[in-house]
Amino acid sequence: NEGGMARVWDVATGKILNSFVHQRVALVHVEFSPDGRFIATANHGEKTARLWRADTFEPALPPLQHDYDVWHAKFSPDGTRLLTSCGVHSKAFGQVRIWDARTGKPLFEPIKLPSFVFHVSFSPDGSRFAAACTDDSEEPRSAQVFDAFTGQPIGTPLTHNDGVQCVEFSPDGRLVVTAGDDSVAKIWEAATGNSVAKPLK
Repeated sequence: NEGGMARVWDVATGKILNSFVHQRVALVHVEFSPDGRFIATANHGEKTARLWRADTFEPALPPLQHDYDVWHAKFSPDGTRLLTSCGVHSKAFGQVRIWDARTGKPLFEPIKLPSFVFHVSFSPDGSRFAAACTDDSEEPRSAQVFDAFTGQPIGTPLTHNDGVQCVEFSPDGRLVVTAGDDSVAKIWEAATGNSVAKPLK
């Protein structure tokens, strides 16, 4: 349709508690903050991420404006930061941004990547994050680990033969697993980008 909707459900009863309706916007990702007080949505159409109060279902902050459509939004483990990704499908550019989840202010300049960023994740201690790039361009398809406080890359790119759809840290933060359109999952050392196991096919 011409708009997008996110709904909050009571898991015990299956009843809808409230809905977030966006005109002319497609919602592609939604999640609760770790303490359950806020909800983040990633939006196409208006090129924003939004934060909502989970108790009143009202906006917690003004929209977080991006240069391109937003694909993913992820809270830091302590809930104080919001990691977002944006880009244009089939175009060789994308960005990752980190925001102060309390004020809505960006913590540093956008991190530019060679293709649109489909998925992002924080390490369990919040000191690092990873971004997964996927598109149809000729650029190398890869994920990358970054320092979450400086935005500087850590280690080498985590490469696949096709777009990378997902990236996650292990519970202890030492490893990263990636999954791609090449039907392969790979396991890497987070600090170096070195492969630590045979690809999972």
